[in-house]
Amino acid sequence: MQRTPILVYLALIALLSCRADEIPSRALSLARGQSVTILRSKLPIGSGLLLSKKQILTCAHVTPARPDDSGETIYQVALSDGTTKDAHLSQTSAQIDLAILEGEFGSVETLSTDSWIAREKLNEGQRIFLYGAPYGLSNSLMQGNISQNNRIQTDPGFAEIPFIQTQGVSFPGTSGSGVYTWDGLLIGINRAAYGTNHSGIGLVIPSGFVLQFLKTSARAFLI
Repeated sequence: MQRTPILVYLALIALLSCRADEIPSRALSLARGQSVTILRSKLPIGSGLLLSKKQILTCAHVTPARPDDSGETIYQVALSDGTTKDAHLSQTSAQIDLAILEGEFGSVETLSTDSWIAREKLNEGQRIFLYGAPYGLSNSLMQGNISQNNRIQTDPGFAEIPFIQTQGVSFPGTSGSGVYTWDGLLIGINRAAYGTNHSGIGLVIPSGFVLQFLKTSARAFLI
């Protein structure tokens, strides 16, 4: 008779532990809705983050300038609901590897500065996730953690950025994805997988550099 409460107690602990390891559904829904796959000639070339109903943020190396006959660089953007929209390159910064695409992307809530979290508030070992298109597989959920919070890389032609080094979320096709804490806050933009063996180690452009790019861009929407 006395064993039943103990078994119930242990079962409750197990249930709560499982739930603690799950990403909150609200954060998942938010991130999935803001995730896009960027295509060129109908082929996936990377990922992006919906900023507003008219703008998408991605990495500059995902969207190199290749104008079509009309003089504009045309891409296609696959939204999370499966629809595809045309987009053109509007702003770019090769030094920090960020770019803005513009188009008509439907009814989307505009991101604000409150959607982001500063690199200084993050901890090594903290769990993170993203939705991206690894190897062209759009709307894929990737989970991992922060493995180093101040990784300085000095690549020729790029600004010296204190990247957020991550483990488990960065693979070919996820460049340009927004990277989230489990609370649904954006830590930055996934830049690239590190190394040549696709181990999942990646570098994220931190939110401070992203926000500075958006604020100084001529058509930046952010408020």
